[in-house]
Amino acid sequence: LRQVAMLLLAAILVVLGLTMELRPLMHLKDQLASRDATSVSPIRPGQLQLELRPIVEAINQTIQRLNTQVAAQKRFITDAAHQLRTPLTLLDSQIQFARRLSDQDRRSEVLQAMQESSRNMTELTNKLLLLSQAEASNTTAFLRQPVDLMAVSAAVLEEIVDLAQRKNIDLGLETKIQHAWVMGNEALFTAMMMNLVDNAIRYTPVNGKVTVGIAIAIAASHEQVDISVSDNGPGIPAEVRNRVFERFFRNAAPGQEGTGLGLAIVKEIVIAAQGTVTLAAGEQQRGLTVLVQLPAIATGPDEAADNKI
Repeated sequence: LRQVAMLLLAAILVVLGLTMELRPLMHLKDQLASRDATSVSPIRPGQLQLELRPIVEAINQTIQRLNTQVAAQKRFITDAAHQLRTPLTLLDSQIQFARRLSDQDRRSEVLQAMQESSRNMTELTNKLLLLSQAEASNTTAFLRQPVDLMAVSAAVLEEIVDLAQRKNIDLGLETKIQHAWVMGNEALFTAMMMNLVDNAIRYTPVNGKVTVGIAIAIAASHEQVDISVSDNGPGIPAEVRNRVFERFFRNAAPGQEGTGLGLAIVKEIVIAAQGTVTLAAGEQQRGLTVLVQLPAIATGPDEAADNKI
């Protein structure tokens, strides 16, 4: 009888002990179950045991990453709505004006203006989508693999050379290396180079010069790829150089084409590749030089296996 009583007492104590010890964990479960689906606020551990607090910290870190992604998506939607509203309103006004015209010549002029508005809106939409991809490029949705920036740069220059020839701009590539391997997404690196060279050509006057330079440099204990895009255009004043990486900020002359997204896209791609991008005056303090520095890898695609972030 004494042993049976001791066993019953032990069972009661075990149940009470487990109930008391598990109460904070059950409270955490109820807290998670009752949360709003859109809530991104951190979880409070309350009276949770010290051994279980790292779990809450890990959940809060995940919530913080989700919060960052949600904020980026909201900012993108707000920017897209704001920037697309104006060209859509302009296009609608042009359509209404064209419908009231009876003069064929005037109507042709308006239709040409409408086509230009449509092109500008398409360019803006493509830039916005590219900016969204660049912001998401540090997630597992984007495959990272060895990319040869020499090949990427050569392809970009070949594609954009017609734009340079229209303005009689001397466009060239200066390098002493054959390959410049970095880890990242080839499509985004192509977009990065395209935006850098396109910006340089756009803001360089007729008969100007744009030079792309690629080199391997030693930084601290590792090698890095230095990519420079220099021009002899009007340049950017030192006091506004940091602002040109902001979305839709334009340091352009009135009437000059552009979306104000090119360098913002470049910055997002460079940050995702764990690199840096800086601006400086060009040669003899004329024009502008954009310097992108990315961590180099020593192997090509035959020796390095593809991987994800």
